[in-house]
Amino acid sequence: MKRKQRLLTAAMLMAFAALFASAQAIQAAGTPLSTEPLVLTPDALSAQDLKMADVDGDGNLDIAVACYNSPNVIYLNRYGDFSLYSKWQSAESDYTLALSLADFTGDGLPDLFSGNSVGQNNRLNINSAGGLSQVASWSSSDARWTNAVLAYDFDADGKIDIFSGGSAENVIYKNLGAGLDPVPFWVSPRRIDTRAVAVGELNGDGVPYLVVGNIGVNRIYRITAGLPEYDPVWTSPDWQATYSIDLGDYDGDGDLDLLVGNLDAADQVFANNDGDFGDGPVWTSSEAGATRSIRWCDFAEDGFPDVAMANFRSQANAIYSNVSGVIETSPSWVSDDAADTTAMECVDLDGNGSKDVVVANQDGYVVAYLSLLHSAPFIVQTTPRMGTQTCQGLRR
Repeated sequence: MKRKQRLLTAAMLMAFAALFASAQAIQAAGTPLSTEPLVLTPDALSAQDLKMADVDGDGNLDIAVACYNSPNVIYLNRYGDFSLYSKWQSAESDYTLALSLADFTGDGLPDLFSGNSVGQNNRLNINSAGGLSQVASWSSSDARWTNAVLAYDFDADGKIDIFSGGSAENVIYKNLGAGLDPVPFWVSPRRIDTRAVAVGELNGDGVPYLVVGNIGVNRIYRITAGLPEYDPVWTSPDWQATYSIDLGDYDGDGDLDLLVGNLDAADQVFANNDGDFGDGPVWTSSEAGATRSIRWCDFAEDGFPDVAMANFRSQANAIYSNVSGVIETSPSWVSDDAADTTAMECVDLDGNGSKDVVVANQDGYVVAYLSLLHSAPFIVQTTPRMGTQTCQGLRR
């Protein structure tokens, strides 16, 4: 009996040693993420944007997908199961290019804002204890071509406003408390082709700044009295077709640095030194891909966010590791699949505390690449592919 116990103990120690060695190897590789895509949605979508939040209040992240000339859809997460029976869709079939899930009513539940194009009104579907309304309860008074949206309390009154960036003037709709004002309370003085937007405090003075990614030059505006100032405090040195931006502290100095995802050009990092972003990027990707979405995300859990990029035009998605504040020059991770990816979220999908990647593909499915660092409290299931096309196609 004792000999069997010793053998069992030895076997357990060997198993733990192998597991530890495997974890060390994963850490050394820089990106502990599965390269094989896990299909989450049963429908073949032609998705234009992807957002994730706990829509139904069960503690799990649900998936919202923007569709073009079709109803927008939400797949509810039943502890890793995104089956068709739990799908929500909007009553309207709009030309939606951008989504935001944010609490516009102050009840703790995320509502769905849809940024629409082809001269359509933007819309808001309200969430309540009875669920998300299928019919939009709010529409903007103006018809525009919206490419990017951002939910943020611009005037610091405790209510979430919404920024709409597009192919003409950018606008902000103010939250009046009883709902969003359908008439914009701010219109940008310039007509620009905006594709991405972010906001953050950039120099430690407690003042927020609006960062706008454009087809052209990118700009940063100081927000004063709830409104972006007329003149930018920084303009990028070069013209790019920027489709995505993100703010994050890549070098650990406490300042938010700017990550820029470009189409048909190298992606870039502009280092922030106390509000000064310099005259050029401190890092560029080794490949000039078709990046449609880019994120800072700490996959190795070492305190230094890595660069994750989702690519269009049948290109693989990629990650560049950040080693103690130095971003590597070649990708440390490349997905097994190559699709037309339009949007990406870096989230903890399975509740294990580690970051997973969820992407939406045009003419394809929403898929996930799961973290390999920790065991998960529930298993994210592979959804059988039904092959139905929920969203109509559009190539941008």
